[in-house]
Amino acid sequence: MSDEHKVYTSGDADGLNGYLYAEYNRDEKEGSIEFIGVKFCKRKKGIGRKLLDMAVHDLFVNAGAASIKLCVGTTNQKALSLYKKAGFKVERSLSFYKLYIWE
Repeated sequence: MSDEHKVYTSGDADGLNGYLYAEYNRDEKEGSIEFIGVKFCKRKKGIGRKLLDMAVHDLFVNAGAASIKLCVGTTNQKALSLYKKAGFKVERSLSFYKLYIWE
């Protein structure tokens, strides 16, 4: 990875438990949380929050970000709760459209 692209991980004797991928746009001084995942059997143990805290700290303190953004589905209540507890605020909602093509 690089200063603009980082992966944060959490693991134990069982192996990888979770990861978070973040990007930093130096020109905009903006961080972006792109992906976060925690192994299903390891959820509700604070792993997602620790990963998020690591990335937020690194982006603000080490990279010099002025803001951090992320996108999450409005129906993903667990993720929304995690982000709100970490201090993120909803800035806007997006509509999602899907077209199915049947054979």
